[in-house]
Amino acid sequence: MSSVVVIQTYDRLWIGADSAISGTVDGNIYRLHELGQKLFIVDDMVIFCSGTMRLAYKVMQEFMELPVRSLDILQKLATDSLRDYLIQHPDQNSDDKFHLGIMIGRIEDGRTVVYSIAAEDGYQLKVRVLNDVMDFAVWTGGIRCNEANQKAFSTFTSTLNIVDTYQQTFDHTSYEGIGGHLTVYQMDNEGINEIMRTPIKEKLTMKRLHVPVDDIFVGGKKIEQHLVMAETVIGQLGSFVTMEIGKDNDITKINTNGISAGHAEYNSAPFRVDMKGNVIARSIKLTGQIDDSVMNASEINAGTIRGSRIEGASIIGGSITSGTDINVTRDVRVGNNIILGGTNELVAKSVDFTGAGAVYSDYLLKRMHMYGRNGILLDGGSRSAYVGSFDEHNRIATASEINALQQQISDLRAMLGNKADKGHTHKLTLQSHNHGNPQNQNAGGGTFEVV
Repeated sequence: MSSVVVIQTYDRLWIGADSAISGTVDGNIYRLHELGQKLFIVDDMVIFCSGTMRLAYKVMQEFMELPVRSLDILQKLATDSLRDYLIQHPDQNSDDKFHLGIMIGRIEDGRTVVYSIAAEDGYQLKVRVLNDVMDFAVWTGGIRCNEANQKAFSTFTSTLNIVDTYQQTFDHTSYEGIGGHLTVYQMDNEGINEIMRTPIKEKLTMKRLHVPVDDIFVGGKKIEQHLVMAETVIGQLGSFVTMEIGKDNDITKINTNGISAGHAEYNSAPFRVDMKGNVIARSIKLTGQIDDSVMNASEINAGTIRGSRIEGASIIGGSITSGTDINVTRDVRVGNNIILGGTNELVAKSVDFTGAGAVYSDYLLKRMHMYGRNGILLDGGSRSAYVGSFDEHNRIATASEINALQQQISDLRAMLGNKADKGHTHKLTLQSHNHGNPQNQNAGGGTFEVV
């Protein structure tokens, strides 16, 4: 007897089964051994085949030996083999005996498909697909399939953990007919991979027959070894559109809003991701590299932050590096020094004041330049002076103006050099004259002293 559990999502599928081989004596089930193989990888399929052991193995052996294989061929081979078996064993031909059950998982056109060939469907192929990427299904077959389905469905929806779901389901349903080792295969567009091969926790009260594997007679009674006493194939459909883990405000939700955690209301949750991938996280620890163009935060603590734009009230760290301009639209307060250029002296450095002026360095001549579009004002509170202003009042003269003033002073000195000193005297002799009037007598002539 056996159990199979299939978890199906739109583009990924898991199928797992146990390895127990059991038998029936006088209506009682006994464990014979744990060496049964129930999962077979054939081409792009994982096939669960079980039932009466000899019949199930005969079907799989003949199918795998065929040069050309298909599901239709497998279905015909199964029904023909079952018919021949019942002809050879007419005592087994009754409605309450199930001799063969097959489930197949594969990927077709990028999505998962689950097939079954079972008694309840007249051994015809039954197809199970999911039409929505947010849907999932849990299918179970074999003994205790209802119990296994309930356990697998509840565990998966509460944990979303494949390993825990399979381990807990098979530990929970183990008995004489289910046990041994659990094997689980994962199928997706990348292929088929075995992800689990672990022991199943056995019940201490399990009944076992300690006989050689090939010895099928005990006390003169024939023991038919069973891989599975198939009840039916049971399935439950679920949807990732609405999923909740936890309760009250200690809860994680997945719904049409997105994903939220930490509060029952989506908009109040400290962690939430909307359907477009926007993330809000009130408490988060990140490692590795973060690539983004905009970061808004009240406080960032880091050694190095790189990006084209960083916005925030407080940035604390050792280095901020950017390959593009860093625009600061508000005040910048620096505790100590501002150093431009680092250790590279062969690059011009400047502080620009848009529309007004700039301060920049001349690294060749090792001097500083200060430029103001309408002059430079040196403001000392009650006293101030302009540099380079057109306003002639209260300004500091430019070099050219000082040179012109110096030239004027030099010219004045030259002119004054040709003038008499302050204490100079000399004599002046005048002829008698009539001041240009012939009626006047000539007079006023003589020598006079000029001071």
